[in-house]
Amino acid sequence: MARQGYLCPKCGEQSMYLDTGKTDSTPFCVSSKCKPPGGVFACDDPRKVKKVSGGTILSDSGTKETFPSGYHRDSRKGKGRYDLIPPLPIHLLACVFEDGGEKHGDRNWEKGGEVGSFIDCAKRHIAKYEANMRVQPHMTQAIWNLITGLEMAIRVDDISKYERERLAKFEEVDK
Repeated sequence: MARQGYLCPKCGEQSMYLDTGKTDSTPFCVSSKCKPPGGVFACDDPRKVKKVSGGTILSDSGTKETFPSGYHRDSRKGKGRYDLIPPLPIHLLACVFEDGGEKHGDRNWEKGGEVGSFIDCAKRHIAKYEANMRVQPHMTQAIWNLITGLEMAIRVDDISKYERERLAKFEEVDK
């Protein structure tokens, strides 16, 4: 669950914290200023997270998108096309997250698995899918490993220049 409009207790920047809402969850600052050697800044005490006066801040890129009805809003350009993501694979992916949470505990994967282990598991699931094994949801599990592996790579800043630029643009939109 994303909490917006909070000040990071480490860098002091307004940021968004990723938080499960559980007492054992750890909010992570997603500001580009909080990049220690191990990845993103993990706040050791959620009580240190300070809410910005007035709550969530509405950002504005300065470019408007106007619809035939006359309705207008901030432009979507450069913010990703979430409307193009197919919903059924997302549902299957959410089911793998649910199953994993029941088996290993919610967010167990966030405890710091090596990026290479996620890639290795993804390759193994792809090989099983290609071998026509259909007992387990191998394609969905491969995607789960790639997505969680990518998240870990982001946290330890082991990503391409393109990905870094797109994430910086994503963070800028919320400033």
